[in-house]
Amino acid sequence: MEASALDGSNVARIQRTPDFNLVRVEAKQFSKTTLPYYPNFSFPLWVGKTWKSKVAFESTDQPGKEVWAELEARVVGSESVTVPAGTFLALKIELSGPYRAKSLEGSWAGRIEDTLWYAPEVRNAVRYEYKDSSGAAPYNHEIHELVRYWLTP
Repeated sequence: MEASALDGSNVARIQRTPDFNLVRVEAKQFSKTTLPYYPNFSFPLWVGKTWKSKVAFESTDQPGKEVWAELEARVVGSESVTVPAGTFLALKIELSGPYRAKSLEGSWAGRIEDTLWYAPEVRNAVRYEYKDSSGAAPYNHEIHELVRYWLTP
């Protein structure tokens, strides 16, 4: 899979498991790996389903930094979501949990909170919102939306 910013910059190759869980992102400036994978999905999906996973993160642009998270996910419902690629009926998945990190500068802890909207019509998430915090302070906040897609048999 390939992804880019809306202006076409920051092209990245994204490697996923057969269940679409993130394993690796390779871009010009870095490679990020999740071990064993980032647990976005656990198929089959249905409202009320839950799953848990432990994951570690590595990145070539932050040598010496280590991050571990214990994440829990739940399919909380279904709703209509509109993104640049269209309007889709999607299953809403919430994923969250604590993380611990250390680097050459020290160690810290925080929390990860993700929300994904999985559209069976597209066979993938059409919107993804990621937040993490360290203590009470927000650290990262990203929103990804599907702009276009095509399916192969």
